[in-house]
Amino acid sequence: MKALVVEDEFKSRTLLQRILSRYGNCDVAING
Repeated sequence: MKALVVEDEFKSRTLLQRILSRYGNCDVAING
């Protein structure tokens, strides 16, 4: 599974990245 996390808040972004990276490739964008 591929996921793209676009979130400004650091804690939310980090949490989502940790959860989603268990299931596949997770890319992060700090500012959308």
